[in-house]
Amino acid sequence: MVLYVIDAHALLWYMSNDKRLGEKARKIMNKIDSGEEVGILPSIVILESLYVAEKYGFVEQFANLYKTIKISQNYFIPPLSTEIIDVAIELPHEIELHDRVIIATARYFNAQIITKDEIIKKYEKRTIW
Repeated sequence: MVLYVIDAHALLWYMSNDKRLGEKARKIMNKIDSGEEVGILPSIVILESLYVAEKYGFVEQFANLYKTIKISQNYFIPPLSTEIIDVAIELPHEIELHDRVIIATARYFNAQIITKDEIIKKYEKRTIW
């Protein structure tokens, strides 16, 4: 089974069935939902998604999604551990902090990243969109 770290765009666009989500990303997200794969959601992605939900007025939908994710066997929200921080510290400082946490989480778990973010793609080649 392959592990996938999911960034905020992927999570929110999958949740809202947004056509901007890449076809490969959508297929992987469908596999995660069906239990064929495992999705890792760094805590920073949950918080970024909450911020967007508050900003654009879909907090209730996001709260329901978050409740589902918390009890799901297919999704995992790892704590921001010292091990992940150690990896993040070694990444170039020009990368925004939240992106460093996403990359560090993927590296720590030896996972691919579902992202459209060009900065993440620049520093982590194992990405899907």
